[in-house]
Amino acid sequence: MDIKLAGNIKIFYAYSPEDRELRDELAMRLGRAYVDHLYDGEILAGETRFKKIEVYLNTADIILLLISPNFMASDDCYRVQKERALERQATGEAHVIPIILRPTDYQGEPFSKLKVLPTGGKPVTSWLDRQEALHDVAVGVRKVITSSLIKQRIKVAKTYSDQGFYKEALVTCEETITHIRSTTSLDYNPALYATLYQVYGDVLEKPGHTEKALEAYDTAISFTPEEAHLYAGKGEILFNLKNFADALIVYTKAISLRRNEPLLHSRRGDVLQQLEHYEDALVAYEAAIRLDRKNADFCKKRGDVLQILKHYDAAIEAYNAAIHLDPQNVTFYLDKGFTLFRKRDYSQALATYEAAIRIEPHNAQIWRNKGKILGDIAQFEAALAAYEEAIRLEPHNPFLYKAEGDIFLKLERLEEALAAFEDAVRLDPDFAHAHCSIGTVLDKLADCAYQKLKQRADHAYHRAKQLGIDCRR
Repeated sequence: MDIKLAGNIKIFYAYSPEDRELRDELAMRLGRAYVDHLYDGEILAGETRFKKIEVYLNTADIILLLISPNFMASDDCYRVQKERALERQATGEAHVIPIILRPTDYQGEPFSKLKVLPTGGKPVTSWLDRQEALHDVAVGVRKVITSSLIKQRIKVAKTYSDQGFYKEALVTCEETITHIRSTTSLDYNPALYATLYQVYGDVLEKPGHTEKALEAYDTAISFTPEEAHLYAGKGEILFNLKNFADALIVYTKAISLRRNEPLLHSRRGDVLQQLEHYEDALVAYEAAIRLDRKNADFCKKRGDVLQILKHYDAAIEAYNAAIHLDPQNVTFYLDKGFTLFRKRDYSQALATYEAAIRIEPHNAQIWRNKGKILGDIAQFEAALAAYEEAIRLEPHNPFLYKAEGDIFLKLERLEEALAAFEDAVRLDPDFAHAHCSIGTVLDKLADCAYQKLKQRADHAYHRAKQLGIDCRR
């Protein structure tokens, strides 16, 4: 199980040497539970200080800027460490907390926009009780540590789930939820809670705990009811459960929150299609296309609905648009070819399948579809060649043998038809249509055998009569 579990939270202290005493007191209050303290005092003899500090800056989860006049005057602290810290804050790689140790003019500084400690930004040394000030700082930092631990555990749960370790993922989520319920060192953070329950819901669904997964999503939504992606996630679960009526309600709500998200319109179209509300599905797919004209899948789905509605020319136009956007996707050619087949435009359907074969010659489905058209237009030998290639590519597909047998039957090649149908039954003993076809062939073979024997019998009677015996009297 090659998964990196959540470790301690790494805290880097950016401070001036003159403030070491205050740094040490703060570190003592934070303790070492779930925490690795990174600062210049941890650098071993022989290590290059600047390189090690650079490593600390680039790997820390939390960076504490211990602000004082000496810090602001230090080129290393102020320019190098502060700037790198704020870069990582901006990208979301680290959480930067400015801590005002001593009275300092920091207004207008980039970090002044961040939430500072102690509470209210009053410098630690300006408090009547310095220990109370440090306690206030420690409480604030500990809340961030707890939030960071939760984020780490969420990542671990997702990693477990992605690699198929659902039990471990569930345990990680449930332990984290229990921790949240029991801890006091955490600010109310609805977005973080919602993310946790969303991941919990996703993990629950994969091994089939769908009802609990829906409950988890409902909890996530209760924390952040205006987040469209949570409704979309719940909609996916309902869709997989084939609860299309409720899925439609959920996707409609998601769209009301994010009208310009094309994927939501597309997924709503999928639900409407399952409900056989084809006209409404068409409207949904067209809304998705207006928002994202470069999405080939949206064009394909529009084509699917138009084909169901028997608007064949419009469907072909939609599939052509999909092919234009993604010319290597043979699925679009298959759909276009099938629509042309339904339109009875057999020559164009064959041309479409030939184009697909040039892209993906080892796709058995294309050869099967080609064989179907060739058989329907009575080009039986060409149809057999297509089915034989499909069987070569997919030798365990009973439907291919059945289709081949049908062509042999049309050609009155009964022994070959029988062999093909028996191959189909060998691969799928419950293939009823293949059994029926075997019966048809055996009936024909029996008729042929009877006719041959009847001819021999008639010949024998005739010869006997020539010799003076009328056996039929």
